[in-house]
Amino acid sequence: MAYDYTSASDLVSWCKEQKNKANAYRLGGIGRYENGVRIFDCVGLIKCFMWHDYSEKNASYYNKEVPDKNETGFFNEATEKGTIDTIPEIPGLMVYQPGHIGVYLGNGEVIEATAAFDKKIVITYFKGNHPDTSYKRTTWTHWFKMPYLNYDVQEETNDEFAHTLGETLRFTTCYRSSTDAAAIRNYIPASQMLRDSGKITRCLKVNGISTYLLDDGLCWVNDGDIAGGSTDSIEIKVGDKVTPASRYSYEGVQLIADVLNHKYSVIEIRGDRVVLGDGLNTAFHSKDIRK
Repeated sequence: MAYDYTSASDLVSWCKEQKNKANAYRLGGIGRYENGVRIFDCVGLIKCFMWHDYSEKNASYYNKEVPDKNETGFFNEATEKGTIDTIPEIPGLMVYQPGHIGVYLGNGEVIEATAAFDKKIVITYFKGNHPDTSYKRTTWTHWFKMPYLNYDVQEETNDEFAHTLGETLRFTTCYRSSTDAAAIRNYIPASQMLRDSGKITRCLKVNGISTYLLDDGLCWVNDGDIAGGSTDSIEIKVGDKVTPASRYSYEGVQLIADVLNHKYSVIEIRGDRVVLGDGLNTAFHSKDIRK
């Protein structure tokens, strides 16, 4: 793959590519090869990309137009930064703590070269849900924009999008990051998610493509992933015949796919909990019901 070595979103993709190759952590590592294994430390992973990478046969410094600084040097040079609790949802931002640095992927996830987890490149997280809590890191203190990278992700106002903040959408596919949603790669079928709808809590333009974060971390979608538009206007009352829009019950239990092909009577409503009868006798979230 050809990379733009000044692009923050390309840095994200490149770091993921290195993670999938043989690699190891060592202090001072800048991506040189040892017996086919790439050696990185935390800031060396980022500098290797900004220095335009290099081939396995090239073991020297290469295209080094970006200065050779440590993580604190880059942090001090940055003009756009803040405390970690204020981090914008922009993949490619740097996350920082004294003596360590990583690359923000979005949704609270970070890709980093570290000795703390597996002694190689790993994906950790500091907020939201994650399938493996052993990769949680709570020590980041700040975020910043790397001065030598371009950030092509911009948060826009509602009038720039087909859908608006607070609107509830149903989706057929989704993504773990806004960059994946814009590039339409690494998609996740809705059937594999806890539910297939959510409320828009953030709108981002990535390379001109509209992307939406649902429920502050459920997933990202683009306009092409949305099925059936908004669910906000649906009014349900006891006695209505409705169809589940998700294979997952209110409690998160996965049901057989055939439940999506039938209508059931609403027998009870308590807040956002809707119980369907006619032999199903299962509760669903109100967002996961369609008439």
